[in-house]
Amino acid sequence: RQQYADVLAEGLAAQQQRERELDARERALDERRAALEQWLGTRDADLTRREEELRSAAEERDAAIARLRDDMELAFAAREQQLDAREADLDTREEQVEARFESRKNELAAQEDEVRLKRSAFEAHAVELRSALAAEVRAVEARVRTSERASKEARDAAEQRLAETKRAAAAAEAAHKERSAALDRRQAEMDRRQRVAAIA
Repeated sequence: RQQYADVLAEGLAAQQQRERELDARERALDERRAALEQWLGTRDADLTRREEELRSAAEERDAAIARLRDDMELAFAAREQQLDAREADLDTREEQVEARFESRKNELAAQEDEVRLKRSAFEAHAVELRSALAAEVRAVEARVRTSERASKEARDAAEQRLAETKRAAAAAEAAHKERSAALDRRQAEMDRRQRVAAIA
């Protein structure tokens, strides 16, 4: 019976020792669980904060991208309007230049026609004048020949009139040449202006 009591005492002591060990393990487990829960709470709060920061940064980035896109669209629209206005201005200026060129070309053509008509009229008048002067010279020469029997004074007077007529004819011929040269110079100037207008 004493031996049985000793065995029971040893078994009870072993159970108590095991119970104390289990209690210690349970306390350690509780402490570890509490520390883990605290760490998880801190970690969750940190992750929540980082997630909120990332969400806020993403929202700010999206807003900045939207503003940049709006600014780019506005700038593009403004640039497009500037290009349209510039194109319209260039079209208007081109039309004005073309209109001035056509007007100037028509004006030069009209002046050229006018000069040509005046030159033709002048040449016709010069031909008539030379014919009239030649006829008058022939008439004077005929009168001189018929008046050879007249007195010396009459012959001198006739010869003087003939000389005056020849001088007048020479003066008229010189005037004709000078006017013809002036018309030639004017024609050359008109040709030069027309070439300059064509180049412009």
